[in-house]
Amino acid sequence: SQLTVLNLRNNMIGTENKVIQANKEPLINLNINTAREAITFAEQYGEQLNYLDISDIKFLETEIEELINHLPNLITFLAKNCKIDQEGARAIANSKHLSDLIRLDLNDNEIGDLGAEAIATS
Repeated sequence: SQLTVLNLRNNMIGTENKVIQANKEPLINLNINTAREAITFAEQYGEQLNYLDISDIKFLETEIEELINHLPNLITFLAKNCKIDQEGARAIANSKHLSDLIRLDLNDNEIGDLGAEAIATS
């Protein structure tokens, strides 16, 4: 059978990469635990992902932009409570890689009026 969803959050293990590499089929969905892990996995597997949940992982503006630059096929992006500010929201709104999103969740972030406007008009 094909592994399409991997959620290893808050398990105190460092084997996520080994699990993904052992999976012979494309991994479609991935849930991870830190901003750096998210970026590392996106660099390696971003083209395979169509669903990403980074909720409760704290991101810096530059990290959000770095992450989304590796996600050309994403259709669901859950980013609740990630400390995304208006610049991070603008990066999301302006990303050519996220133009096919059908679900975006930015609840409990700090995007402000300008960030919300950028998302709404993208």
